[in-house]
Amino acid sequence: GKNDVIAASQDNYGYVLYANRTANLSLSTGIIYDIEVFDNGTGYNNTIAIIDSDGGTRGSLIILDRNGNIKCNTSDLGTAYAAAVGDLDRDGNKREVVVGEGATVYAYYSNCTEIWNFATLSSNVYDIETGDLDNDGNYDDVAIGSGSITSGYFQVVNGSGDSSWNSSNFNNIPSSIEIGDID
Repeated sequence: GKNDVIAASQDNYGYVLYANRTANLSLSTGIIYDIEVFDNGTGYNNTIAIIDSDGGTRGSLIILDRNGNIKCNTSDLGTAYAAAVGDLDRDGNKREVVVGEGATVYAYYSNCTEIWNFATLSSNVYDIETGDLDNDGNYDDVAIGSGSITSGYFQVVNGSGDSSWNSSNFNNIPSSIEIGDID
């Protein structure tokens, strides 16, 4: 079918809006900071992961099916800002979700079971991305941008949640991360 556009609100009503559909969902009283769409074994990108700032309502990570029905949700992790989907279990399918909340990154299977968590070097994770940084053929490496008003860090952890490397403190907050072969 047609591609859909999924947008979320930052007005404390937690709406998820679909273009090319009639569904508008009110999922939270918080702010939805990030949305990821992925294939959960159907052959189609029809599973939706959202990050909710008010995890006390339905949890910080909420996984929806293509119709907006909640498949699973985590507990309240605090204010989560970022999410990414990767292949952390190295089975060839990008179905695991990483969530950046406060000073911690959490990794989950797509049924919301926690795989691992990693304490970052700074107070807030502002962006997170998955990719193959060690050239092993798996999207199992996690790049993390975190910081506070006075300092910023860039870190990478592997699919097991172990630190691979990190930057020195560079007085700027990394607010956006992308991974790609640009050379």
